[in-house]
Amino acid sequence: MTTKEQERKALDQIKKIIASLGENSYIGTAFEGCIEDAEYNIENDFACSMKQRVESAEKRAATLELENRDLRLAIKAAKESASAKQSELEEKNRELASRILGPDDLCDFRQMVESEIDATEENMRQSAETIVLMAETPTDISFTNAVRINRSLKSKKEYLEGIKARILKAEAYFGTK
Repeated sequence: MTTKEQERKALDQIKKIIASLGENSYIGTAFEGCIEDAEYNIENDFACSMKQRVESAEKRAATLELENRDLRLAIKAAKESASAKQSELEEKNRELASRILGPDDLCDFRQMVESEIDATEENMRQSAETIVLMAETPTDISFTNAVRINRSLKSKKEYLEGIKARILKAEAYFGTK
């Protein structure tokens, strides 16, 4: 086994040989970085080489290429999944949109409810007139029927006004009224 001093002397000789070949020498180019590695190895009792570094870098590059390929495949799968999910959501949105009453529908329904409220109020007025006419004979069946009808119409009117209020609220939400 050689000593560190012997290795240093051999390395000096190698440096001189490489330097004598000139700046653009093939051998000098091949040994770039090797002299520094040899000096480092001698001083620190290591056994590093350019070949090991290259092999390690190549192994790391191969690993990174595989990871890159796997990531690209995962990204492609995620994009496909997202695209499918987007299509599914768009279909659900179209389905839900077909179930929503539009501003024109709300206006039509409000007008129908208002018309029904008017008719109900007219029927209530008529039943009230009957009640007033029959007030002197409260035991008469016509009086009892008129009271019952009037109460029923009052409930109906309250119900219709509740519907109208909800329609007005929806119209206000859509900004149509």
